[in-house]
Amino acid sequence: MQLKQLLEKCFPNQLDISGDIAPERGSFEVILLETGELLHSKQNGDGYVDSNEKVKRICSGIRMKLRPPKTTSDQKQPAGGFSKTPETKP
Repeated sequence: MQLKQLLEKCFPNQLDISGDIAPERGSFEVILLETGELLHSKQNGDGYVDSNEKVKRICSGIRMKLRPPKTTSDQKQPAGGFSKTPETKP
């Protein structure tokens, strides 16, 4: 499977993938549609994608960008939605 098709299958409707992946003259780029952020660019020094490790690195980077940052409200609360605070007696 071609790299472009693999990325489109793993991240449908989330990436703009353009360019040529040829090792000697390629200009392969992966851009996150939501933000326009450039996630991989051969011409900007990310290199030719010629190994499974490089594909994994690209996919991992995409997942990191698509995952929303954790906030304090994302932390698990005890069952029932109440936080455990010690009771104070008068």
